[in-house]
Amino acid sequence: MLLLLLKSSACLAIFMLFYKICLEQTSAHKFKRIYLVGIILISIGIPFITFTNYIETQPLLVDTSLPLNYANIPNYEIEETKISHDYLPYILWSLYGFGVILFSSRFFKNLYLLIKKISHNPKYKHESFIHVLLQDPVIPHTFFNYIFINKTSFEQHTIPTEILLHEQIHARQKHSLDILFIEIIQIVFWFNPLLYFIKKDIKLNHEFLADHTVLKSGLDTSNYQNILLAFSSNAKQYSLSNAINYSLIKKRLTIMKTQTSKTALFLRSFLILPILALSIYGFSQKVTVEKPQSIEEISLQDNQSIEGATENMMKEYNDYMTEYENTKSIHHDKLKRAAAIYSLMTDAQRATVKKYPETFLRSFNPGKIKLKHPTQSELDSWKNSTELTISLDGLRMTNTELSNYTPSDIVYFRLTSNKPRKNKNENFTPNGCSLYTKEGFKHIILKQNFNDYHRLLIKYVNEIDVFSTSNHSDNSELRILKTQLDNLYTNFSDKEIKDYNPPKAPALPTKDKVKILENKTVSEKVEKYNALAKKYNNPNSSGQRYSRPEIQLLYSLYKQLSNEEKINAEIFPNLPYPVRKGYE
Repeated sequence: MLLLLLKSSACLAIFMLFYKICLEQTSAHKFKRIYLVGIILISIGIPFITFTNYIETQPLLVDTSLPLNYANIPNYEIEETKISHDYLPYILWSLYGFGVILFSSRFFKNLYLLIKKISHNPKYKHESFIHVLLQDPVIPHTFFNYIFINKTSFEQHTIPTEILLHEQIHARQKHSLDILFIEIIQIVFWFNPLLYFIKKDIKLNHEFLADHTVLKSGLDTSNYQNILLAFSSNAKQYSLSNAINYSLIKKRLTIMKTQTSKTALFLRSFLILPILALSIYGFSQKVTVEKPQSIEEISLQDNQSIEGATENMMKEYNDYMTEYENTKSIHHDKLKRAAAIYSLMTDAQRATVKKYPETFLRSFNPGKIKLKHPTQSELDSWKNSTELTISLDGLRMTNTELSNYTPSDIVYFRLTSNKPRKNKNENFTPNGCSLYTKEGFKHIILKQNFNDYHRLLIKYVNEIDVFSTSNHSDNSELRILKTQLDNLYTNFSDKEIKDYNPPKAPALPTKDKVKILENKTVSEKVEKYNALAKKYNNPNSSGQRYSRPEIQLLYSLYKQLSNEEKINAEIFPNLPYPVRKGYE
């Protein structure tokens, strides 16, 4: 966030410098009005522009230079130990919030005072303008169609017609819209000093516009300037209104005599394009995303020496299809393995089997999932149930603890069952209920594709270890897992690749490569990290316990590893959301 703010400020500074050098002294006041408002929006938007460069690569060894994200492990415990917190973000956000409140109060106070002036003083309507007659000796000023003037001066006709015309032009050209816009931007970005300067430029340009329009009506320039000078004493500034600004009267008098040729204006305006292009290039975000080859190309490369599925693969596939035909139930992990085996078969082998139910093999699309709150009656029934196991954001809880939550606290839920149906007519009977808060939904459900990929990647890397220490050369399991991983990676959306940076699966190893890896020595530091990483990469089935001191040590050791050590070390564990929450 800090980098985005710095980029935005740098863009605004460049555009303001160009305005001061090339545009302010010109007579193109309408163009300058659009420019001054536009550069604020452009400067805010440029840092958010992202250019993505896609590179098609060969499958590489897994890159573990960055920690991976969360896994949805439904049953684990966290040992209670003290965690050190970084309070700087809280302090900074508190200061920012205080500034927003302060500037919002100032804005609404000024707005209230203007409205109070309008409602508590007599008004006189002239054409589309409303003159608000004040008892105080004030300089005429404008807010939308309301022109605030001194009552006595107005009734005695001592206010020059040129001054009233000047204020009417402010009202007619809706200059108050620009003032409100910059005031609101200042509330959000109150810490940016450049906004204070650009607000002065916007107000000054309003005076240029009004002066130019007054003189175009046929008034004598010298007389008009003398009238402005006569009113230059006792000038007062108004935050939300347009008033005659005498602090810069000299500049206004100079600009009145300036005439800029169309050629000069065109050349100066043309310079904006390269400046805009350079700003977008220099301050936008650039992301390089490595896209793998298509699955067919990868499979062909990885399996050049192996033709088709092995006998064990064919048996596993046929067993799955038999189970599916008998129960018509879908076990998604088995289905994904069956799809991988089918893709490894030769055409002759595929001719001997029935194709898996591919209509059920859909890639999870986080963007299409809809939030759903439970009803109060559903919460009550789950709370009183003796059959359901309840988890909240992946953390096991007792059913009675649901009394502490309301339907609005839960943004998503799903009922699950680990009991396979004996036949297709058997009703679905849930024995598990997974509930998710807003944060849990974000870190678990929306990252489901990534979490599935990570769990499979860990399994694949572990299988490489098994293969490296065994005497057999059958890499069937590795081929199945590799094909599944390639399938999952190919189905990642551009946003998922950008947000989570999933590492590609290592290429299928050969015995020669394994021997090289086996002979490579590692430092004591890497060994210590590997021991912890392996422990948390392979959670036990009865419920993993996460020791806070060990997790802290895991992060500490990982940060100490060099990039080369990270590449050859264990993959950083995909810690579940509640465990990792304290380290975000």
